[in-house]
Amino acid sequence: MPKLRPSAADLKNRAVVANIKYGMAMADIDPTGLALAMRTSLKTVYSRFKHPEEFRLRELQAVSEKLHIPLEQLITGKSA
Repeated sequence: MPKLRPSAADLKNRAVVANIKYGMAMADIDPTGLALAMRTSLKTVYSRFKHPEEFRLRELQAVSEKLHIPLEQLITGKSA
């Protein structure tokens, strides 16, 4: 059976994770530092990377502040 094309929601979720990981690389922040900023455990950070639809607003705001990336750009990938 052929593979199905990824859904639009799946592509958006992948884009959010990619933007966060790109920001982490540019700011030289490891997942532990991100977990501290989000006020969650390291396990939760990896879980959010695996299932980005489960991100909470407060967590995304903390990531945005830590990486110095506007929240809109973090979610949509477009420059503000």
